[in-house]
Amino acid sequence: MREAYRYRQKRNMIKSQKSKFNPSDFKSIHSSAIVQVDG
Repeated sequence: MREAYRYRQKRNMIKSQKSKFNPSDFKSIHSSAIVQVDG
C-alpha cells in the first residue's frame, strides 16, 4: 500500500512540475514524446 502512495506522490510532483511549463512548451514536448514512442 505504501508503494502505491509513493507512486501517487511522484505523479503529483510531476504534475506540479508540468504545470510550471507554458502550455505551448508542454504541447511541443508532448508531441515530440509521442513521436519518439511511435518510433
